[in-house]
Amino acid sequence: NPMPAPMWSSMCGIIGCISNWAGGRSTRPFAKRLQRGCDALSHRGPDQGRVWFDDPVRPSVGLGHRRLAVFGGESATQPISDESGSVVMVVNGELYDPESQLKRRLEQQGHRFRTLGDSELALHAYLQFGLEFVDHLNGEFAILLYDTRCRRWVAARPLHSHCRSTYSR
Repeated sequence: NPMPAPMWSSMCGIIGCISNWAGGRSTRPFAKRLQRGCDALSHRGPDQGRVWFDDPVRPSVGLGHRRLAVFGGESATQPISDESGSVVMVVNGELYDPESQLKRRLEQQGHRFRTLGDSELALHAYLQFGLEFVDHLNGEFAILLYDTRCRRWVAARPLHSHCRSTYSR
């Protein structure tokens, strides 16, 4: 009998890209490159794939997600954004106990959850706690986030997480 795959081998796939191209150059190659990168992760998330760009005409930032539908239904589609669309996030992995004390605390602070997916908990934690949001999360995950309000790019994962992260220039 073959050994069962480790839990972290059956997670979604995420990708993020930042373009440093100057004003007059075409951004089509950037958009195509992100889409190809997301498509290359289809073995990690065969159920759905989506990309997000900061600007549909001249994108300079993009996030992609390949989904392995474990729970959350269609409401767990990513990339996910806050109500204003100013903070966009993709999550690979699992946040334990999404009905946690943290969620109740965030709801008491006025946060309204629109989905049943655990990734929305990370989004609202960022909106509430800023860069310290990861300290409030429990799970094995890797997160890519872009905050359009301050043009902040965040890549985060807990030190103990089995989610692999790679950075390239």
